[in-house]
Amino acid sequence: MFKDIIQKNVPLAPYTTYRIGGRAKYFINIDNKDILLEALLWAKQQQLDVLVLGGGSNILISDNGFDGLVIKIYNTTKDIKEVDSQCLCTFGAGVPYMSALNFMFDHNLFNLLNLIGIPGSVGGAVYGNAGVSNKETKDGIFEVRGLDYSDLGLPVWKTFNQQECNFGYRDSLFKHSPIIIWEVTFIDIPQQLNKTDVQQKISEILNNRHKSQPYMFPNAGCVFKNVNLELFPPEIISKYNLVIKQNQNCQEVPAGFLIEQCGLKGYQIGGAQVSEKHANFLINKNNAKSSDIYNLICYIKNVVRDRFGVNLEEEIRLIGF
Repeated sequence: MFKDIIQKNVPLAPYTTYRIGGRAKYFINIDNKDILLEALLWAKQQQLDVLVLGGGSNILISDNGFDGLVIKIYNTTKDIKEVDSQCLCTFGAGVPYMSALNFMFDHNLFNLLNLIGIPGSVGGAVYGNAGVSNKETKDGIFEVRGLDYSDLGLPVWKTFNQQECNFGYRDSLFKHSPIIIWEVTFIDIPQQLNKTDVQQKISEILNNRHKSQPYMFPNAGCVFKNVNLELFPPEIISKYNLVIKQNQNCQEVPAGFLIEQCGLKGYQIGGAQVSEKHANFLINKNNAKSSDIYNLICYIKNVVRDRFGVNLEEEIRLIGF
């Protein structure tokens, strides 16, 4: 059955929010656990690298594409159950994150309300611990189930509790281990909030996102992580009036502020441009190539390092560079 649905030489641009990138040597859509296991075993036999795609909203794929097997997860199951006074919501990794959040809101679960509007899939949100300054995906996680396909032995299904996921700032265990996220369970306590107030809050958050972010052009969200204040040289801190925000664990300086202070808003390489709305968004303004975005990333890192003495770290995944 697996070999009946695998595709060859598939363009990857339609599967990313940048709408750019080369072709996959092999490509498969998977919504079945048995097929996923079969696909991984086949890739191992063929000695192929594996790339897993979620919503494609936090990734830049090379113009040369991916010389291996690309797996697009389409597990879109949803389930909810009550345990004592709490609710457990389980979603397939392929469920759009917005859809999962709205499902929880419909059941009076509002712990992750501030994350509304974040694009991508549930699996991708867990993979990168998607969030805003005062709330992250990890704050709602009960457990994550995935398939470990490390080099030794057969792939094994494993379940990880919140602590075992090793969440960090835009980071998790899954960024550093060969584990494919299959389903995610969130936990929350129902709250009887006024529905009108909730809808007003959601509208406010979404309106603010649309005002400050360049939704009219293909993009991958914020490209760089914010920078821990402790990483700045003391002379830089005393010289510049840095914008400082309180994250959950530290004080940080927004990457967009640093890029803007370097006068790079609107700076363009090929068809790629630093957004004039939000400097941490690099947009596909005019039929950009992946190499245009990548070259712009490198240029920004060099300029920011020369001025502020810190190295920007990518928040997005770079594939093939």
